[in-house]
Amino acid sequence: MSWPYRRGELHGKSKYTIEQVKKIVTDYIALNPNGIRQRGTQKKVSEMNPWMSHQNIGFICLGKAWPHVTQPLLKQAGLLDPKYEIPGCDERFHGTSPFWENMNKMAKQRREAVKHEQ
Repeated sequence: MSWPYRRGELHGKSKYTIEQVKKIVTDYIALNPNGIRQRGTQKKVSEMNPWMSHQNIGFICLGKAWPHVTQPLLKQAGLLDPKYEIPGCDERFHGTSPFWENMNKMAKQRREAVKHEQ
């Protein structure tokens, strides 16, 4: 599937895998015990993971990037800022709703139709 119909590592524009993103979030949660944000923890996480940019780490730690992976983990730890929370954003439901299944099926049909025309 192409970019508009899949999120995360399933589309061609993704730079990181789900395991890499989960590692960033778990490092961030480990540095912030009891659900209390401490100053400088995003910088510590970026020093622990020099292969990822500071901006990407910041967005992941806030739950803005990869929300279907990061938001459930941050919410469970009590670190998710309510202004970034997307209701119903849960990894279990990613790609399983009838709407997305239909969109993926239609995208596949369009790609096959273009292949057969050429």
